Amino acid sequence: MSIKIKLFFYLTLISIFTIIFTTYFSIISMSSKLANEEKKDLISSARKAESFFYDYLSNMTRTAVVVSELKEIVSNIKNPSELSYVLESKEVLFPSMNMKILNTKGVTSASYNSSLISCYEKKDLSNHPILLKGKEGLIRGAGIFSKGKHLCMVSIVPIVDQESFNLKGYVFLEFPISSEFVDILKDKVKEEVFIEKGKEAIASTYIGKEGKRLYPPVISNNNNKVKEGKLEGKTFFFSSFPIKDYTGKIAGKVIIGRDESALMTANRMATLRLVEAALIVLVLAVLFALFIGKKLSVPILALTKGAEKWSEGKLEYRVKVRAKDELGLLSKVFNKMAGSIESQRKEIEEVKRFFESIVESNPVGIITCDELGKIITVNLSAREIISAKKNELKGREIFELAEGLDKFKPQFIQVLLQKKPYSEKEVPIKTIYGEKKTLNILLYTVPLESGEIIVFQMEDITKKMELEKELHHLRKLGTIGMEVSRFAHEMNNIMTSLLGHISLLRLHLANTNLESKVKTAEEIAKKASSLAKEILMFSKKEELKNEEINVREILDGIEKMFRRILPENISFRREFCSFPLRIFGNSGKFSLAIYNLLINSMDAISASKNSSHGIIKLKTTREFSTDKGENFVKINIEDNGKGIEKEIQSKIFEPYFTTKGGKGTGLGLSLVKEVVEEMGGSINLESELGKGTKFSLIIPEMKTKGETERKEKIKKKIEGMGKKVLVIDDEKDIVHFLKELLEMYGFVVFGASDSKEAEEIIETEGEQIKIAIIDYTLGGKNGREIAKKLLRKNERVKIIMTSGFEDIEIGEGMTFLRKPFETEDIVNAISEAIKG
Repeated sequence: MSIKIKLFFYLTLISIFTIIFTTYFSIISMSSKLANEEKKDLISSARKAESFFYDYLSNMTRTAVVVSELKEIVSNIKNPSELSYVLESKEVLFPSMNMKILNTKGVTSASYNSSLISCYEKKDLSNHPILLKGKEGLIRGAGIFSKGKHLCMVSIVPIVDQESFNLKGYVFLEFPISSEFVDILKDKVKEEVFIEKGKEAIASTYIGKEGKRLYPPVISNNNNKVKEGKLEGKTFFFSSFPIKDYTGKIAGKVIIGRDESALMTANRMATLRLVEAALIVLVLAVLFALFIGKKLSVPILALTKGAEKWSEGKLEYRVKVRAKDELGLLSKVFNKMAGSIESQRKEIEEVKRFFESIVESNPVGIITCDELGKIITVNLSAREIISAKKNELKGREIFELAEGLDKFKPQFIQVLLQKKPYSEKEVPIKTIYGEKKTLNILLYTVPLESGEIIVFQMEDITKKMELEKELHHLRKLGTIGMEVSRFAHEMNNIMTSLLGHISLLRLHLANTNLESKVKTAEEIAKKASSLAKEILMFSKKEELKNEEINVREILDGIEKMFRRILPENISFRREFCSFPLRIFGNSGKFSLAIYNLLINSMDAISASKNSSHGIIKLKTTREFSTDKGENFVKINIEDNGKGIEKEIQSKIFEPYFTTKGGKGTGLGLSLVKEVVEEMGGSINLESELGKGTKFSLIIPEMKTKGETERKEKIKKKIEGMGKKVLVIDDEKDIVHFLKELLEMYGFVVFGASDSKEAEEIIETEGEQIKIAIIDYTLGGKNGREIAKKLLRKNERVKIIMTSGFEDIEIGEGMTFLRKPFETEDIVNAISEAIKG
């Protein structure tokens, strides 16, 4: 017998047995499954019926409450005839129920029966269990009661006068559990309903052939269990639940029944169809076995298994076929194909993850949505912008995410139809948490095979706009600083002239009674000059060079400036270390840091309850660190101002954080922290709300000691002996003062107050000029250019450049004299120039 015939025979035999057993067990399984499904469905109906049963009692109580609050009931409580009329007119509120109005003693005042059956006909209900429940007046209760052959639902609610809150009586609502009730229950559960009291059936929905209500035999079963029974020759499935009375005891049972005749018929029909299908399959199996018998082999089964594995996504599986025929070759091709697909899938997944990570980590918010505006994806930046979590967004409309986005609905449709991007800048929105933000928004489409998606691109520029406002504010402050600097420079020019003329006047009035008054005027002028100098020193631009800083000298200078702006209600106390303290850093930045802290203390006192007797303390000490083995300079600035809340103490050193509103830039304390850390130190904060604040700056002390040598003023006498001197300054008073002073020493002086006049003198006398005193600004023109012209004319001339500013560039070989200068300063400068 050939393999083909054997294979056909075996396949046919296996098919026959397989179909027989499959059909048999399928019929059993199908019948069992249908029966189980029916039972489960019946149990579900029983639970639904039970829920409705007890819900109906609750609805009765709500109905009784509604009736008890009717004004017609309360006002006619003592008028039985009127009450009866009212109850009759309100029958729609309690259909199929019996209503009684009782007085406060439980005696029936009026009644109206909507049901054909009543369990409570007596007038006196004062002994009813609910009314006997307690002694309190406002008794409310509901429950199921057994009365003779009947079961009855009862609800009792007090009637209270809403104005006087006095008890007027009770509403007694009664609903006999009869055929009327089971008909209602049948409408809800769509099943036959039977009610038993004890072993006696009292209600049924099943109408027999003779038109009478029939009852099933007494069924003893538990909840969630279904029993079979017969009713009028038909097979029924029954499920039940107990009825508990007012005391919690079982008073009866509700049985839910389902006619299973239709199920049995369906089961028989399904069995017949299954047998028919089995025969058809058997015939097809025989034909199939005959057709492919010669082709079936182990390699095909192996390939089939491999295909199943690959269809499940297990592309790492490989088919093991040793045949060298076409099937073996086919298996190799299948293995190669699986490897290629696996490799491509990994590459696709990597590319997908790569692009997803790019979109997710993009600093710009990106939201994609479908053509209806439903959200598909939201990246991290977009979630942060709209303050929402990832699982809260998918499937929602883009326009619901924040207040202000709904106005983009027309643009959304426009972009969808025209396929052209739309953008809008500085769009204000408000998130669901009330945060106000400003966005730049771009809408555009991305075409896909399944349709188009719309991309909402959002850029949060809220902080950027706030920074621009702060930058604008700082620019205004910078402009004010420049104007103050210019004022101080002009003040210097005036003071130079004033001091010069006072010096001349003092020389002419030597040893006279007016000399003391002139000295007094000179001292006042020097004080004004010192003030201008301090302003210029504080506002000047300087190269940020680090150097040795004498802490006491810097603090002395800052104290002078600070005391001039300190209000009278604030006292300033200082306590300096007796040892000279030196640190290394930039003196200008260090001065600005200390000044900022002092200004903060002054503002804190002004804003506190202690503003009338404020105190600011400045203290320096030297401390030794055992951990680092070196000395530190500690500078404490303490005030008794309003203090800083604990919640914001960690934020006060952040840039642009301020508690002064529009008065502050938020840069002061961040600058202080930056300066101290640049010097290798640290800053500590101690503050308590209502008591004050103390900042401690701890900076490493320089190891080198000793005072920096100071140059004393050179006091020399000079003799001009007819030497020619050129004085150029746009302040005529300064020119006049220097000319008169130098002529006293025997110089020949040429004076000019503008560049044109100076150039004319250089042209005629330039070769004979020995010394030139030139103002750097010269009415807006650079004095260096005049000096260069003079040097081209006479390269041996000595040039002294003057200015109220210090950050100027002078030419090689020139000397610098800062305004305001005094007589001794100009004499010493000329003496050095002659000597050089």
